[in-house]
Amino acid sequence: MKNKKTLARLITLVMVVNLLSVFSAIPTNAASGQYLAMPINKTTVTCGYKNEAPGYYKQVPSHGTHYGTDMTGSPNPFYASGNGVVLGLNKTAATTGVGRWVAIKYTNVIYGNVCRDLVVRYFHLASVDPNLSVGKSVNLNTKIGTYGNSGVLWQQMGAHLHVEVDTDVVYWNYTPTLSGAVDGLKGRSNGATDSTMLNPLNVFRLKKSAPENQTCSITYNADYRTRTSLPATFT
Repeated sequence: MKNKKTLARLITLVMVVNLLSVFSAIPTNAASGQYLAMPINKTTVTCGYKNEAPGYYKQVPSHGTHYGTDMTGSPNPFYASGNGVVLGLNKTAATTGVGRWVAIKYTNVIYGNVCRDLVVRYFHLASVDPNLSVGKSVNLNTKIGTYGNSGVLWQQMGAHLHVEVDTDVVYWNYTPTLSGAVDGLKGRSNGATDSTMLNPLNVFRLKKSAPENQTCSITYNADYRTRTSLPATFT
């Protein structure tokens, strides 16, 4: 009888531990959180994030490390990834810095076991939507702009969208992609690092429901795309 009671207690303990592990995997504030959709509905990833693009220095020798994810696809113009607010933008400069850019803070973003505000920076735009302004609220139906190849180092490349995801919502205009300050952004000489940044493909998700019906393609390349696993999905 004593052994049966001990066994029953052990089974109960295991069940409690399993339940706790399930609940711990649910992000805080998940009920009010949101997933971020990919910026482009039919996405082709052209260059990965940091060590997923070990040959990036061949394309941009002055950098050596790629602090975002590059993508192309349709539609172009592209749209916001969820509910957020525009923190900053540059509609005019096409040949300096990272070219035309937009920065948006998205609220209560769910990724992994976390739910928090995140900043997404969009670089090298051919144009920024004329209705976009600082302080404007955005959602999945908000046009951000058209991707291109604006910026001092990127004009020789094909049109693409460079996206960065940052957990630092205070110093949101700091990016290690730049060496210094230009066009409203701060660079490495101003203290920008990658310590607060995330791999965009670990944050963005493919929205599989209409009207987006998103897809993503990543073809292995030893220099620029060593990761071939696709983003997670949601409906």
